Amino acid sequence: MEEEIRDVTEFVIGIASNVLREGYRKNQRLAHIEDWPGESSLPDPRDREEELVSAVDHQIRLQALRHCLEELKPEDRALALDYYSADEEKQKDRQKLPSRLESP
Repeated sequence: MEEEIRDVTEFVIGIASNVLREGYRKNQRLAHIEDWPGESSLPDPRDREEELVSAVDHQIRLQALRHCLEELKPEDRALALDYYSADEEKQKDRQKLPSRLESP
């Protein structure tokens, strides 16, 4: 069954319109997980990879720090640990640390 195309412009516009309508309907049927409400969406695998790399990097840095601390004299190691301590009480005493260096 062949049909003669009388107006090419009208024919092309009709096809384009049908393709557009089909594309729109197809997009309406698809539901992307990112579009779903709530926090139940799946985590991005790249985030987990970055988290693992960061954890490994952190472990390597800690190991290097421990090695450096072991190389210090005991009194210098104690001073560094006291100065950089996360303990709030020790942080308050930082101002007293220089007097430890002046003592014979």
